[in-house]
Amino acid sequence: MNLNNFQERLNQEILQRGFNYYRENRVMKSYNEDNFIVQGSEDYEVIVKVDETGNITYSACDCPYDFGPICKHEAAVYFKLMEAEYEGEMVGKKKPAVFELLNDLSKEELVEILMDMTKQDPKFGEKLVFKYAKVNEINLLDQCKKLVSSIVKEHKGREGYISRRNAYAFVVAFEELMEKIRDTEDALLAIDIGLLVLDEGMKAFQYVDDSDGDIGYLVDETIGLIGKRAMACNPLDLDLRIEIFNKLLKYGDRRIFEGWENFKLKLLEICEEFSDIEVVRKKYRAKLEKLIKEESDDAYSNYYKESLLQLLWILMVKYDSEEEKASFIQENIHYKFFRQLLINQHMEKKNYERVIDLALEGEKQDQKLRGLVIHWKKERYGAYKELSLQKEQKKLAKELLLSGDFEYYKELKELAQDDTFYNSLINELKAFEGWNAREVYLKIILEENDLEELLHYVKGNLLYLENYADQLAQEYPEDVIEMYQNYIHSSAKSATDRKRYKGVCRIIKKYKKYAGEEKQAELIQQLNTQYARRPAFIDELGKL
Repeated sequence: MNLNNFQERLNQEILQRGFNYYRENRVMKSYNEDNFIVQGSEDYEVIVKVDETGNITYSACDCPYDFGPICKHEAAVYFKLMEAEYEGEMVGKKKPAVFELLNDLSKEELVEILMDMTKQDPKFGEKLVFKYAKVNEINLLDQCKKLVSSIVKEHKGREGYISRRNAYAFVVAFEELMEKIRDTEDALLAIDIGLLVLDEGMKAFQYVDDSDGDIGYLVDETIGLIGKRAMACNPLDLDLRIEIFNKLLKYGDRRIFEGWENFKLKLLEICEEFSDIEVVRKKYRAKLEKLIKEESDDAYSNYYKESLLQLLWILMVKYDSEEEKASFIQENIHYKFFRQLLINQHMEKKNYERVIDLALEGEKQDQKLRGLVIHWKKERYGAYKELSLQKEQKKLAKELLLSGDFEYYKELKELAQDDTFYNSLINELKAFEGWNAREVYLKIILEENDLEELLHYVKGNLLYLENYADQLAQEYPEDVIEMYQNYIHSSAKSATDRKRYKGVCRIIKKYKKYAGEEKQAELIQQLNTQYARRPAFIDELGKL
């Protein structure tokens, strides 16, 4: 397709919409060659490559449109490029790099450019002043507040909401503030800036679509920087360390952390770094004990409460007696962390019978939590192994294997003493209907290179064909060809859009490797006849 004939090749509706975008000046050039931004309901990036003769050699857009090969945004760019060609710009000619352009300009010219940009975009001027102006500490915090407000106002727009697509750009806008947290000499001021960013980050969960985790990343990074600045303080400057501790502890009480206790916990972890100061330690311990007391034992708060108990435990390890620590573990044995702690202690002391008892108690207590039950069974298995209780090992290894843990196959295989073990296990796994058993079955036959069983499995699960065709083709070439034919026909039947048609054609390309060019051509002809009323599919088949 060429810039001179694309209007004849495109869907007329797409062409008209693209022309409207072009006419409304929605196509913006990027500094990167071949890249454009098209402003629609959202901003989309379009990449179009054109050679010296006007041929469109590559075209793509990151919009979700998938009802045809070319979208309205790409069409708008074609009109823009056609305009450039008519105005005498050489199509395909590379623009000089921005660095080279700026490097050749005088200081006066650069200042003039920056002043023009500041007039066009006052926010750009604010960022320049914020980054490069020398200001005193009081003014710096005030400037940071203004910059945060400016960033929020700019990205929220009239809607008062930031979409998933624009969330990343919003987070990137905070980078200059993050630099201030890193580079400001005064640690207390740096932490104040950090808390300012953290405050807005927590609020942003309410007005940003955080489906991609950008806001969570901003909050995590900010807390991390606050922690680094706090821990880098002079250990002998007790007044400063106490002030930072009090500031962070008080900030953690804010209501913005309701429902986001994981972030509150991270702030509390930073506070623990100051516990070598006795007055801090007492206050920190009192705060943890108060928070623990306030939490109920329901499933929702269970994780948070256990995490608080772990923070208290870290303190106790450093400053409490062995008797106090042992009593604390026993009081909280119903939490995984403390049961595991006690199991580890008994394993080190070779008290394997006690390990078995603790694991069995855990299985009974957590019977509604499958993952925890499996965890305690593994601990029990380890104790059985140390005691050489092979009968108990076999039974438990089989349970763990059937629950989906393949590592116990080798354990079970070593314990087996008869030749019927493999076939017996395979038949048992085939009788199970759960996905765990199916996955284990597949892993075992692959481990043993049992091609006959693998063929049987793939015939019933054609989605695995592409993964194992090479292995099977060595012994069962005709079966592989037949399975590919069935797989292609099945995929073609369920395909309903161009994206899926391309997927079918990708499978057909692989089919050629096993069936040869002649059989591939026959299959393509069958599909052309069978799906003659699907023009998009016929178009994709024609590209093979």
